[in-house]
Amino acid sequence: MTIEQKILSKLEPHAKRIQDGDGNDFDYLPAVLLQLIEGQKRQAKQLEDTAKLLDSLKSTVDTFGVENKAQITALDSATQRKIDKLETALKDTHIQLQNSQSTITEKIGVLANSHAVHAIQTTEGLSTIGLQIKSFSDDTQQSHVKLVRFLIAGLVASIGMIGLAIVILQRH
Repeated sequence: MTIEQKILSKLEPHAKRIQDGDGNDFDYLPAVLLQLIEGQKRQAKQLEDTAKLLDSLKSTVDTFGVENKAQITALDSATQRKIDKLETALKDTHIQLQNSQSTITEKIGVLANSHAVHAIQTTEGLSTIGLQIKSFSDDTQQSHVKLVRFLIAGLVASIGMIGLAIVILQRH
């Protein structure tokens, strides 16, 4: 049996008596200590879950980046194939050269604009994800600070309870 299990087995009967309404003044401190230990376990689980969530978000962002690179490469490859076909068609006749030249210029402009818009959207998406991660990190940090304050308040209250118990015992 680990030390933690031994401590929990000693504290649980006091907490049970308090919960059942049969407790006395000596049962409150052990019951509070048991609640603090259980709270710490929950906090540790939440921190672990937060770490898993952050890992998942990082993985998602990495996957998103890889997919975007693949799409850009495919777009570039498709653009290159179209340009090659157009160059072959341009060699056929001089008239087709003049007509095709304006068409190619328009298509390249559209593709460049599309590429620029896609790059801006990707950048904005990654920036938004970064802000969400920062916000989540700030929220986690604030929760941690609040928990520490709560634990300190619980400790002060426990000390007060011990002092009160000592005063009561000295009077009797």
